Amino acid sequence: MQSTHREPEVVKTGDEDTEDLSDKYTDVMQERMGSAVLTYRHEDGTNFSRILEDLIVGSCLQQPADVDRRVVADGEDVRTVLCLQEDSDMAYFDLDLTPILERIGERGDVRHVRHRIRDFDPFSLRMELPGAVAALAQNAAANGGTAYVHCTAGLGRAPATALAYMWWFKGWHLEDAYQHLTGIRTCKPNAQAIRNAAADVLYGEPPTPVAGLDVGWGQQLDMAPDPQFQHRFLLQRCLPPGTYQFKFIINGRWGYAPNHPTRLDGDNLNNYVAVPYSNTDPAVQAARERLLAPGGRLTEEEAARIQQILLALPLNGGGTTGNLSATSSSSEE
Repeated sequence: MQSTHREPEVVKTGDEDTEDLSDKYTDVMQERMGSAVLTYRHEDGTNFSRILEDLIVGSCLQQPADVDRRVVADGEDVRTVLCLQEDSDMAYFDLDLTPILERIGERGDVRHVRHRIRDFDPFSLRMELPGAVAALAQNAAANGGTAYVHCTAGLGRAPATALAYMWWFKGWHLEDAYQHLTGIRTCKPNAQAIRNAAADVLYGEPPTPVAGLDVGWGQQLDMAPDPQFQHRFLLQRCLPPGTYQFKFIINGRWGYAPNHPTRLDGDNLNNYVAVPYSNTDPAVQAARERLLAPGGRLTEEEAARIQQILLALPLNGGGTTGNLSATSSSSEE
C-alpha cells in the first residue's frame, strides 16, 4: 500500500558532484512543494534571512567557519541554532556535523539543538512542529540573543517552524506572519500543517488505530492476511484525526480499490480513510474548525495555553513520526 500518487525522492547514486546533488534536490523540492521558483544551491554556502529582531531562518551550516563568520561574529548575535535536519539529509550533501559541534563547543556561547523533521512531508511536519517550537521557545528563553532555525535549504521545515513560533509565541496572526516571512525570504512553508499542529496541541486526541497510510509515497507498508476471512488483508496504523490517501500495490502495480472510498488528488484517483474526532462537544468542534480554517486565529486563552504546554514539553529530538532515519534521541548536541 502507499499513501498518494508516486512522488519523486532525493536519491544519491554516489558519482554526482555538489552541483548535480543541488540540481536533483531542487527538482524534487519543486515538485514535492509545488513551486517552480524554489531553488537550493548547496555549493553557494549557507544563506539566511533575518525574520524578526531575534529570529533568523536559513539553510544548513556547512562548516565550522559558518558558526563564526556567517552566524555569530558577523553581527547576528546568534545564541541558539535549531537544526531540523535528519542524518540522511546531511549524508546526501556529505555534511559532517561533528566539526561544527566542536566549534560551537569551543566558543561556549552558542547552543546547538536538533529536532528532526522528515523533508517534504506534511504529516511529519504536523506531528513534529510542537516539539520543534518547544525546542525553539525553551532555548530562546534560556539563551537570549537570536535563534537561527534551519533545515537543509531553509525553504520548508525551517520557515514553517518559525511561523508556528511567531503565531503561538510572538502574537502574530498566522496569515500576517506568513506574508511577512515570505516577503523577506522566498519559500513555501505549509500553513495547513501549522494549523493542524495547533489544533492537535490544544484539542488533540489519542491517535486512532485505522487501516491507513501516513508514511509518504517513498515508503511501502505490508498488509497481513486476516486470519478470519480468506482473501482479506489488514494494516493497523495509529493516526491523529484527519484524511489520509493511499493506494494498493499488487505485483508491483499501483491502483485503487473501487469498493473503498475514493477521491481525486490532481490527476490521481486514490483511496482514502478519514479519522474522525471522538470529542464531539460543540464548543470543541467549533474551536477546531476555527483554527483549521484559513484566517482562523488563536484566542488569548488558547495562546496562553499552547505556550504553557510547549514550555513544559520534554524535548526528545524529534524523528518519531514513521520511518525516519536512525538517529540519537538527544535533543541537544
